Amino acid sequence: MENKRNTGIELLKIVSMLMVVTLHVLLFGMNYYEAHILTPKGFITNMIEAICYCAVNIYAIITGYLMVNKNPKVNRIVDLWIQVVFYLIISTMLIRIYYPQDFTKRLLFGTFFPIITNQFWYFTAYFIMFWCIPLYNWIINHLTIEQFRRMIMTTLSIFCIIGWFASIYGEQVFGLNNGYSFLWITVLYFTGAGIKLYGKELFYIKKDISKNKVLLIGLLSGLSTFIAKVLLVKMTTFLFGHEIYVDIFYLYVSPTVLIESICFIFYFSKLNIRSNTLISKISGATFGIYIIHLTPFFLNYCWKYLTPYKNTSLVSYLLIILVSVILLFTLCTVVEMIRLYVFDKLGFYKITKKIYAKYQKTIRILLIINKILNVKTLIYTI
Repeated sequence: MENKRNTGIELLKIVSMLMVVTLHVLLFGMNYYEAHILTPKGFITNMIEAICYCAVNIYAIITGYLMVNKNPKVNRIVDLWIQVVFYLIISTMLIRIYYPQDFTKRLLFGTFFPIITNQFWYFTAYFIMFWCIPLYNWIINHLTIEQFRRMIMTTLSIFCIIGWFASIYGEQVFGLNNGYSFLWITVLYFTGAGIKLYGKELFYIKKDISKNKVLLIGLLSGLSTFIAKVLLVKMTTFLFGHEIYVDIFYLYVSPTVLIESICFIFYFSKLNIRSNTLISKISGATFGIYIIHLTPFFLNYCWKYLTPYKNTSLVSYLLIILVSVILLFTLCTVVEMIRLYVFDKLGFYKITKKIYAKYQKTIRILLIINKILNVKTLIYTI
């Protein structure tokens, strides 16, 4: 029987955030793209990137998996907004103190309005999707399994196949933006919800497949992303004299990346792990980890200290990547846990709960007035 809190899914949130940190260490810290894929450093780092590229997809699918039978509460999005603004304030203060020449009005404005300035693309996309979740769940609960299957297969065909092909040629159709969009995480939300409700039958799979085989399929799918790049580098260099379209599988909407994401969800959701307080706490800190290491201060002034190590020997290079990921993940986790503890002691969460309670009270009053006046108007509630 599945725990009320699926510890396997909580563990997957940790794993996916470790993947995100790894991707950013490679990209912002080590500038891995400067090493050609057919060199030892380029070969290994491109392979690591391919395996980790599914991380954001996993996070979005988990949202659908966890929220399909729940109603989102307004205080949850308020808490996230406060969390983002808190870290942006610290970031802005550090820039003002240590790099005053880079302090601008735009930076200050973005500190308090992260959605408008798109400081963190995933938070912006999630913020929009949050208000749509009740509608999504209503749709899901009013569809038969066959109707839901057709919807999922159709949307994945349109957005993952057609959208992916369009991205290959540099065209951004359907507003996908290579997966960096509200639309794509919405598609993943429905996918995660379907997995939670129907399991493997969502994809017309009736034969039992062990979770270890599912994990193997996922890893092979991630490796195929890498192998495809190696082959494309060799083929295009031979045919055209230069590389072209070699990163076409390194996209969130790529079929291989999507398959890997789905396989990881299936595997971790079936892990028989007892409820674990430490896993739950670290899992709850993952969004904070994402925000901390991508704040303007960190992004513009901290990553550069890793860059000189890109020219070390292969062994040192890989060791620095490993140590950097572990240290960065650990430090950000500790900082976020301290923030959670302080906010709890200061009563921040009680305030947001009161805001939500007043919001609900207002909605109830509006519903009563609506009933008395017999106005045929739909009041959308969360």
